[in-house]
Amino acid sequence: MLTAIKSITVVPDLGSTPARVNRYTGAAYVNGRTWPDIPKESKLFILLHEAGHATKNTRDEIEADSFAFDAYARLGYPLSKSIQALTRVLNFSNPEHFDRVAAQLRRACMYDKLHNNQPIDLQEVERVIQDVLYQNGFSGNENFFLTKLLIPKKVRQNIEAKMDASKAKSEASKAEAQARTAAANNPAAPSPGGTAAPGQPASGSTVPDLVAPGSAKKPFYKNPMILGAIAAVVVVVIIAVVMLKKKK
Repeated sequence: MLTAIKSITVVPDLGSTPARVNRYTGAAYVNGRTWPDIPKESKLFILLHEAGHATKNTRDEIEADSFAFDAYARLGYPLSKSIQALTRVLNFSNPEHFDRVAAQLRRACMYDKLHNNQPIDLQEVERVIQDVLYQNGFSGNENFFLTKLLIPKKVRQNIEAKMDASKAKSEASKAEAQARTAAANNPAAPSPGGTAAPGQPASGSTVPDLVAPGSAKKPFYKNPMILGAIAAVVVVVIIAVVMLKKKK
């Protein structure tokens, strides 16, 4: 099965890649920094994947995954391990890596249904792929998606119902808070006592009469009529005093 790989060499570091192969020479290279920590089942799948590149002379990752899966399944290894082999090493900020995992999961479920007579609902598998894999990713846990898929359907539905209820409650609280904020930012909003345009009194309210400009009462000492009367009185008093002095 590994006839396309002519040699395997350990190199100090290959970055995030666990292994590479020269498709023309069949020389494979494994990452000496990360290779020791990879489980043996995953190591086998990775080497089969590189063999797929060399055997089919292809750069297509999904095609190489398919070659590796067929060989892996025939050797009798757990199919879930073939999926974990991918989820351990792929970078899920890359959408193409999601596609590789989804394709591998579809293969595993189809194989179990056809060859192992497992009662697998492929439509349910596809729903979980779309709802979980593409919507939520792996959250940094390579077992997250497998765990989610293997939860019994009724249990998962119960969990999802609770999550939906919690989300609805949170959205209702958010909407109420937004309404309160809007009311606080709009003081000209109508009050229960009546409606009014901004700057105008609401119907039913009592507002003091407004005095037109220039019509306000002036102080008495600035009233011409009063000043004239006072001047006349002063003049009369002065005349009276002068006449009294003359009589004396």
